[in-house]
Amino acid sequence: MCFIDAGVEMSHGVQRGRGLFATKPIPKGTCLMSVPKDVWYRFSAAHHRESAPAELVGHIDELDKSIGEGRGKLAAATLTALGLVYSPEDELVKRYRNLLPEDQDDETFNPSLWSTDQLGELENSPAKRTAIAFRNVCEAMAAHLALKLPRHEYVRLSCLVRSRAVSFETKEDDFFFGLIPAVDLANHDSLNPTAMVDFDGLNGPCVLRAASDLEKGDEITFEYGPLGNAELLRVYGFATDDNPHDFVTLDPEAVLFAANSKDDPYTMPLRGPQTIESLIPMDTLQLHQQTLPENSLAALRVRYLTPEEATIHNPFAEKTIRKFVSITNETKAIEALAYIVEKNFLRSHTTWSRFLLNRQGHAASRGYIPVATIEDDMAMLKKPRIKDTWLHHAVRTRLGEKRIWVDLLHRLEQARGALDPRKKNIVAAPPP
Repeated sequence: MCFIDAGVEMSHGVQRGRGLFATKPIPKGTCLMSVPKDVWYRFSAAHHRESAPAELVGHIDELDKSIGEGRGKLAAATLTALGLVYSPEDELVKRYRNLLPEDQDDETFNPSLWSTDQLGELENSPAKRTAIAFRNVCEAMAAHLALKLPRHEYVRLSCLVRSRAVSFETKEDDFFFGLIPAVDLANHDSLNPTAMVDFDGLNGPCVLRAASDLEKGDEITFEYGPLGNAELLRVYGFATDDNPHDFVTLDPEAVLFAANSKDDPYTMPLRGPQTIESLIPMDTLQLHQQTLPENSLAALRVRYLTPEEATIHNPFAEKTIRKFVSITNETKAIEALAYIVEKNFLRSHTTWSRFLLNRQGHAASRGYIPVATIEDDMAMLKKPRIKDTWLHHAVRTRLGEKRIWVDLLHRLEQARGALDPRKKNIVAAPPP
């Protein structure tokens, strides 16, 4: 069975709610928990694949190819979720189910369970698109499998399993997906984790070990991974302040599409990374990044070649130019990119809140206030009545992305100023 150090207990904390805490001083390196294979394997997708009827497994695999990505991840998650519900004779599974939280409501649990109005508070964050996509896939899976479980309940179950599961590529080029009882009680912390997990998903135990000296009352946390708030919210239902792993993606082909538009070269709707397979690699942008989005600029350099420059760089043969061509060419590429970002990406986060805060700080069901700027979002996060609510996590997520877009605009402005110091402001309107 599982080993749990006597100095570890489950309790409720002020910041993160239920979690694991030290009840006495614990030295760094101490084994806090050890879950052997004969325990964690019974909660893995591999075990449920072996124990479930072959006809059902085959049907789920076919659905993974038709409505999923075809890489087995949807099938693994489905088998794990169904195994958690339809294992009436497994006492260990029963005991684990009794430990699962029952006090979470849809509003705070996961964005895949949010209403349309709630999802609107994510504005244009990728978390919104992926939350809707996951819900649609779960509902389609429930319909195809003709489950007795209501579709909404199956979506909720799938969200719960995904939020507690461990998934990764193993050393044997296989994919592990499963639940790790007891260890999954530890909360996430990317800045100051107090523990670390040692687990290969193959034969050994899953070990939770102290990463630093713990004092009585310290929470035991580990980093779920280098995840930005969009991913944390999508999978786990929460977002963190000043997440260093926040990022946004810029699609060079969508940028080029906007620049080549005849009607309005800057404000045409851009195709998002979820809808096309880009032939040019995406640009991944983070806050205070030192480099400009090189893939997008490389595509725009081709777009703004002069006839003379085109004799050297063949625009029909080269999709990108990754070196400086001329001051004029570089200026046009930077100006176009800044204008497109300012018009399409930054302003796509402008929306109107359907949750008006009254004087007492309570969220009303209707009412409209602007929540477009960084300053507005920061003020919203200071409202005590929305702290740790779904709205708080939604604002955290969209705020981190806005900061990255604004930071990119400032860096493009600096790059343009270096080419011609006389031009200080290159965007149509100052970013918020």
